[in-house]
Amino acid sequence: MVETEPEPSLLDRLGRHSHAKERIAARAILELPSRGTVLLDSGTTTLAMARALPLDAELDVVTNSVAIAAILADYPGLDVHMLGGAIRRRTGACVGHWAVEALQRLCVDVAFIGVNGFSLQRGMTTPDEAEADVKRAMVLCSRRPIVVADSSKAGQERLHRFAETDDIALLITDDGLDDETASAFDAAGMEVIRT
Repeated sequence: MVETEPEPSLLDRLGRHSHAKERIAARAILELPSRGTVLLDSGTTTLAMARALPLDAELDVVTNSVAIAAILADYPGLDVHMLGGAIRRRTGACVGHWAVEALQRLCVDVAFIGVNGFSLQRGMTTPDEAEADVKRAMVLCSRRPIVVADSSKAGQERLHRFAETDDIALLITDDGLDDETASAFDAAGMEVIRT
C-alpha cells in the first residue's frame, strides 16, 4: 500500500538510522570514480557521504542539496556545481524545471540517489512529485545510478515512482535488509550491497 503519512523534514531524519547511514556512506565512497563526475542527490544518506568524502578527493560534484553544497564548497580538489530551482523547505532540495533542464544537459559518471521507499513491485519512490521529476532526471543523466538507502525504506511505497529496479545499477543499504529481499532485487537486475 502506498504510504500517505507526512514526509519528515531533513532535520527530523538526521538522527534516524544514523549509524546505518554512516556505514552506507562509507561503502558508497568506494564507488566514486577517480577524477570523474559525481552527482549527490539531496538526503540524509547522501549528506553522510558528503561528510565522509576524503579531503583530497578530486571530482566534479553536482548536487541539488543546499546542505551538501555548503559542506563541499571548501574542498580544494572538488569543483562543486549546484543545480538551480526552487528549494523545498522540507528537504533542502532544489526542484522544478530549472533543476530538471540542467540535468538533461549533463552526463555524469555516478549518481548517488536517495529514496523514501523501494520495492520490487513499485521500484524507487518518493512522496513529492517535483522531487520525483528531479530524481528521474538524475537516473537518466548518469552512467551508473546508485541508490543509497537504509533498510527501513525496503517495502515502502510512496506516491511518485521515479525509477524501476532495473534502472538502478546498485543499491547500497544496511544489513537489516533480509537475504530473501536482497536476492529478489539481485534477480530483478539491481545489484545489492549490504553493509
